[in-house]
Amino acid sequence: MIRKCLREAATIVAIVALSTTIAMPASAEPSSEPIRETLARAPESILDAAVPLEIDSVVGEVSSEDKSVVVREDEAGLVDIDLSRHDIGIKLPVEHSGMRDNPGNPELVSWEDGGGVVYAPLVSPEGDVQINIVIPDSTAPREYAFELNIPDYSELEEVNGSYFFLGPTGNVIAGIAPAWARDANGKPVPTHFEIHGKTVVQVIDYSNTSSFPVVADPYLGKRLFKSIGAKYGKYYGVNTNVVTLQLSTWGWAVYTGSGSGIGGVIAGQGILNTNGWKEALAKGGRVKSLLLSKKSMRQQFSCHALGALGAGTWELETFRPNRTRHWTYGVAKHRCNWTTPNSL
Repeated sequence: MIRKCLREAATIVAIVALSTTIAMPASAEPSSEPIRETLARAPESILDAAVPLEIDSVVGEVSSEDKSVVVREDEAGLVDIDLSRHDIGIKLPVEHSGMRDNPGNPELVSWEDGGGVVYAPLVSPEGDVQINIVIPDSTAPREYAFELNIPDYSELEEVNGSYFFLGPTGNVIAGIAPAWARDANGKPVPTHFEIHGKTVVQVIDYSNTSSFPVVADPYLGKRLFKSIGAKYGKYYGVNTNVVTLQLSTWGWAVYTGSGSGIGGVIAGQGILNTNGWKEALAKGGRVKSLLLSKKSMRQQFSCHALGALGAGTWELETFRPNRTRHWTYGVAKHRCNWTTPNSL
């Protein structure tokens, strides 16, 4: 395994090699460092959490170290992003593009179309992908179409601005977090998704008062939780079975409504309470048995999803009594850790 310092040096060399061998010339745009600064102004961007990307100049691939996400550009400049271990992918709406790079920051590699729009895919630690669209000015398109590679058997479900592709048992195969867009001053720009078969279109309604560049994204993710497990131990002085769930980077994006305000947060919480529960049950085995063992487990799950925003790790203990009074009573004090059926 190449150590990080050597890997970054090799990556920079590879970027130069790839840029001179397979990339088409980019049109005039600022250097990639301002692109990084532009993304940093959008709090929804996962720029700080993104994993470094590596470039193989021989085969023309950009990938995460574990190959969970692979980006390929063909000779025509068409760019595919393959979430290789899950038969899921998304195609960038670029053709005859110029590949860009950010020396010293190998996690930020981007492509530019002929009109100056830049696409910067960022890979989460769990192997999801957020595609940041950097729109240079008001002459740019307002619609951006991304073709998805999703199994034919999947069914589409829309939940408060998020879209989920479900398998035969209702499990989430992949999903798209609620749309967001920000202008150069950090102000939200109205945006939404439209789904046409397996094509996702992001519509960005910037106006004459919008400051450019505008940044927007579709975020393609696989799992709301990066880990779901069961264990037995002493919690709060009691020996008990516990189901633990930890949100993924994409799960956080959905949970917080991708930063699109209070309405977005409420929508994200609702998604976790419904689709998150389905995902947890799909784990099967002991996890499923414990979740269905008593009413309190579902109540605790809902409490974490709807009433405890900010908690990235959820712990559901079987010793907690079933609530006869709704869990929202006293939630600010019991914080989903009640000890009685009708009080705190």
